[in-house]
Amino acid sequence: MRKTNYFLLGIFLLVLNGPLKCEQAALLNQKLSDLCKAWGILKYHHPGIASGKTDWDSCLVSEITQLLTDSACPLHPLVCKLLALADRNYIPSPADTLPLTPAAGPIFRTNYFILLNDSFTNRLEAVIRGPHRRQNYYMARKSQLLDFSFEKIYTKGFPSAAYRLLGLFRFWNIVEFFAPDKELMDANWDRTLLDFIPRFLHDDNREAYFKSVSALLTTLDDGHAIVMDRHRFDYLGKYEFPVTFKWIDQELLITAVASKHLVRKYQIEPGDHVLTLNHQTPEQQIKQLGPFAPASNQNRKMVILSTLLAAYSSPELTLELEKRNGQRIRIIEKLKPQSAWTVLVSESRAKKALRQINQTTTKTLALQDIGYVNPCSCKNKALKKAYENARQYPALIIDMRGYPADDILLLLNQLLCREKKVFVKYLVADSLFAGQFCSQSDSLSHLDSLTPASLKAHAVSYSGPILVLVNSRTLSASEWTVMGLQTQQHVLVMGSQTAGADGNIARVPLPGGFNACFSGLGVLYPDGANTQRTGVRIDIPVSETLQGVLCGKDEILDAAVRYFKTKTTIN
Repeated sequence: MRKTNYFLLGIFLLVLNGPLKCEQAALLNQKLSDLCKAWGILKYHHPGIASGKTDWDSCLVSEITQLLTDSACPLHPLVCKLLALADRNYIPSPADTLPLTPAAGPIFRTNYFILLNDSFTNRLEAVIRGPHRRQNYYMARKSQLLDFSFEKIYTKGFPSAAYRLLGLFRFWNIVEFFAPDKELMDANWDRTLLDFIPRFLHDDNREAYFKSVSALLTTLDDGHAIVMDRHRFDYLGKYEFPVTFKWIDQELLITAVASKHLVRKYQIEPGDHVLTLNHQTPEQQIKQLGPFAPASNQNRKMVILSTLLAAYSSPELTLELEKRNGQRIRIIEKLKPQSAWTVLVSESRAKKALRQINQTTTKTLALQDIGYVNPCSCKNKALKKAYENARQYPALIIDMRGYPADDILLLLNQLLCREKKVFVKYLVADSLFAGQFCSQSDSLSHLDSLTPASLKAHAVSYSGPILVLVNSRTLSASEWTVMGLQTQQHVLVMGSQTAGADGNIARVPLPGGFNACFSGLGVLYPDGANTQRTGVRIDIPVSETLQGVLCGKDEILDAAVRYFKTKTTIN
């Protein structure tokens, strides 16, 4: 009887302590969240910290450690200490009287701080509204490129919980103040901070830490958001299955097989429908991989996920397929380790195959009086030669379904542009006032970009109709190039939604040796329309279909050929 009573008492205490522990954890998370925001405001807005004379990282680590050691520690004395340190290192300068203040209106979002009282919130708001403006030690801007290289890396050993949280707070504040596309993400950035504090706090090994950073970056909905680390292949799948997957019409298909062994042994062929991978459906696999597939839109995300589905942490894969004739087969295959070298070799083979495909395409289209140029498979010297061969035809296709092999926009501008036009508007972070952005524009001109020698060779630009082909593999520099070409009246864009990740890449060093990347430059059309997430404007939408993939058709290219057969000019 007595044992039963002790047992019931233990159950009662567990039930009682469970909610209490959850409340304590939630309170600690909120303290850390408010501390992160206060630390970031002082880092980027207080001139006493902007000088870089104070080891601001160490100040934060010290306060995080205090909170983790004593969860009952109040927050206000910690923030008061940060304010005192900042003020102590501030010596007013005549330049500080410049009347550079943000636009009138509230500084903080609703519920930006939860635990800090009005007194502290007002003091932090006064720091932001203060007249002092100086170049910040922790952030530089080289032309349009954000530079955070002065941040400390801390690569010795696996970072402790305090330093992992330092990395989270560093990246959160950089996105908060310098990411031009922050307002376009689906996630609430304040909520994201609260959600990830426990993850970073409890990661107990490098792989878990890497996956937390990856998942954090995925919340940005940014195709440039990626964690750079030499061990990333080990974490996301060390072993590779040498096929190419494609997700189309809610089905996962095999579209290419890079192993003769698989073809001979199992008769795997393009068009085979994947039913399960390691006893899970593709939908289940994709749900697990979703946090590690950063992308600006769903179309691009499925491209990345299709790539990740070919990499596994186990050296053995069990695969169930349905053939085109309805036959079902089961494959159990030993996998080879994936490495950076393997990837390079695979990319080399893919580029070689692409060149061969393009040569065939060029010859085939030439028979129909259509020129074809693919800047994604040849560098500028070869591209110029390809253009010279293609310009003899009355219509021209420029295939931008991929990433340019060279810095091609200037060359295409020389070859194709008829008049000078602004083609892009940039949002660039203000290096003297964190959180504000200035606008810049860029223009293309046929004559301005030509040297006398090339002016003689191309005195008359190509005047025939041009179709530019795009899809979800049209990414970043490709999208920027397409925007430049769209300024010309004789150019139309055909295809499906592009990656929606334009602009350059900002790199943020994190403790442990990771580099967290995001889009550091906002790219818009001259009328202010976003390209981030949405992609470039498409004049003639064409999507791939399941039947087209099964038959091995290039439906976008086929649509371009049909267009030229029925249309003779582009207005």
